[in-house]
Amino acid sequence: MKKATILLFLLCASFFFMGCSIKDKTFKGPGFTITVTNEFKKSSHSSYVFCVKSETETVFANVFLKTEVNDSDKELSLLEYTESLLEDNGLTDVVQIHHRDSKKQPYYYLYYYSTTDGVADYGYMMVLMEDNTNFYLFNFVTAVGSFDENIPLFLDWASSITLK
Repeated sequence: MKKATILLFLLCASFFFMGCSIKDKTFKGPGFTITVTNEFKKSSHSSYVFCVKSETETVFANVFLKTEVNDSDKELSLLEYTESLLEDNGLTDVVQIHHRDSKKQPYYYLYYYSTTDGVADYGYMMVLMEDNTNFYLFNFVTAVGSFDENIPLFLDWASSITLK
């Protein structure tokens, strides 16, 4: 009887933990999909058209029509658009732009931090992509203390983005 009770307990515990496993979850945004984990929930933010949050990470996104951001004389490339965003936000001296040839969509990415009273509190990985008509800006955000360990995750999630 004692063995049967222990076996039943172990069987119930294994079913409980299988139901709690972390799995991929895909979210749809305006013109894109992104796959993160099932720990994320859809949220909202007044400055972004897309927002999903877990307990420790957040993903924000905005979509900009190329016709609204391009100079009238010439169309900006994705790199030129990225550089103009950095210049407009005073980040040109503190940020290095990286390029990644993802299987789904090549993109540029960079890291920066927000500060409160001169102390960094959040780390951001900004990802910029484009299709024929839009530029896409994604921000992957977490607390500074866990930012470095989250970079590989952020890169995986960025590489999961599919533009429609």
